[in-house]
Amino acid sequence: FQCGGVGPCNIFCCNCDGGCWLAHFVVPLLEQLIPADISSLESRHFSAVDANGDGVISEVEGEAYMNSTKSIRNKRDTKWFAEMDTNGDGVIQPGEFDKSLA
Repeated sequence: FQCGGVGPCNIFCCNCDGGCWLAHFVVPLLEQLIPADISSLESRHFSAVDANGDGVISEVEGEAYMNSTKSIRNKRDTKWFAEMDTNGDGVIQPGEFDKSLA
């Protein structure tokens, strides 16, 4: 999955070789519209996906976020969640979303 040439990334354009692409290149453009109460850009991106604010991302939250952002991901691809949920606990932890949040 390509997210703008920062290296291999997950479905949210995070955990890339060069860091979270969306957080580093898109969020700064919108920073004036986003409250600055979250310290890191990766945390802001994680919080945007974690709709209920419980500190983890469910598959439903991930799908809803991708649908709301018109993700270019193949809608038939259902493996993304299992690939990101590396510990198999049924949710995406911050460190699974982007290693900088571990």
